[in-house]
Amino acid sequence: MPGGSLDRARVVQWLHFEQEWIVRGIGAARFFMLTGRNPELVGPRREHGEKGLDFLEERLTGRNFLVGDSLSIADISLFAYTHVASDAGIDLTPRTAVRSWIARIAAQPGFIDDYVRYPENARPGRGRSIYDES
Repeated sequence: MPGGSLDRARVVQWLHFEQEWIVRGIGAARFFMLTGRNPELVGPRREHGEKGLDFLEERLTGRNFLVGDSLSIADISLFAYTHVASDAGIDLTPRTAVRSWIARIAAQPGFIDDYVRYPENARPGRGRSIYDES
């Protein structure tokens, strides 16, 4: 966490942003697409995620990280779903600041790419899930 109280508050603000725009947008669309659930919800969730990415692109233009001059928990939190936006059918190509930011995070010492796609048992009818209940 940054040392100053204002920057710490900005980190918290970005953590809330991640929950509202990235998880509800990219995360939800990605889940629905990769598990074959609720196809009617993919479009609206993807649109929500696209708006969030527009905000993120604006913030990162001319900056290396979200808050201050170094990596923070805000960057790590937003990185999680943002870097797999293509799984939600979102193209990051036009978002050059976001793509550069993703590359900067992946280049950090100790970075481990532990991305695992949802397993087959996450699909409807393959296991028990609250998402399969009527």
